[in-house]
Amino acid sequence: MAKFLCLVQFCLILTLCSVSSVFSCRWNYRKFRQYHGNCLTLLREMGTGTGGDSENGNIFDADWFIHHTSSQPVKQVWLVIQTLDEISSLLTEADPVPWNKEQLHNFLSMLDYETEELRSCVPIRVRTNKRLSLYFKQLRGLIHNNTGDQINVWEQIRKELLDLLSLLESFPADYFANKPY
Repeated sequence: MAKFLCLVQFCLILTLCSVSSVFSCRWNYRKFRQYHGNCLTLLREMGTGTGGDSENGNIFDADWFIHHTSSQPVKQVWLVIQTLDEISSLLTEADPVPWNKEQLHNFLSMLDYETEELRSCVPIRVRTNKRLSLYFKQLRGLIHNNTGDQINVWEQIRKELLDLLSLLESFPADYFANKPY
């Protein structure tokens, strides 16, 4: 009888854990696009009046990133999480960022919130994507190695981040849409 009670308690704990995870993921499915859209809007607004077009083209390989839409759903979500973490780190480490400080703070807060909520919905952690890390290393290099016009460098970075975040809009939605709840 004691073994049966332990088994029932164990099943009850597993059920409660899965139910709490389900509610968290349902919230993300509905709200991710809203928060992500707000991030994109803030990033677009932060560039207003911060210099002209940069001479450099995009350094981001969108084809490589889009290729990951066919990877396992959990890997897709972790790629989004890593991307949001990298963006947050890039903008937090750099000083000074010539964008509106209040908008930048709101943008970073939303990124952190999205990341936290996405982490709560995936059961495992996936390896860090080295290619994405190298891309952000290049962006950091643009900031630190530039001796010229910082405004144009930051405008290029803003455009790169806009392109990258635009690609993320549909990524995790497929993962959450396929959940059986």
